[in-house]
Amino acid sequence: MMEHMLYGISDPIAWIFSGIADMGIDRYTLFTLCIFTLLLWIYDYVSLSKNVLQMLSDVPIVLRWMAYLGFLLLICVFSQKGVAAEFVYFQF
Repeated sequence: MMEHMLYGISDPIAWIFSGIADMGIDRYTLFTLCIFTLLLWIYDYVSLSKNVLQMLSDVPIVLRWMAYLGFLLLICVFSQKGVAAEFVYFQF
């Protein structure tokens, strides 16, 4: 089954990147997605051995609010502004 799934793919890396390009994801967006995925994995790994919320509450309030504002800035920068999205069940 696996052999037939990948039949005809001579260069898997080029195949993956062409698939990503076909989805409309450019290199900058792919890099951003990889960074945020890595940050989530790090958070998950740290949370297995420590209470992350307790660690954050021990940080001085000025640094904590700087982090909050930084996250808010990231949300604003990476959000899609002016993109019209259709209602999910529009055609039903």
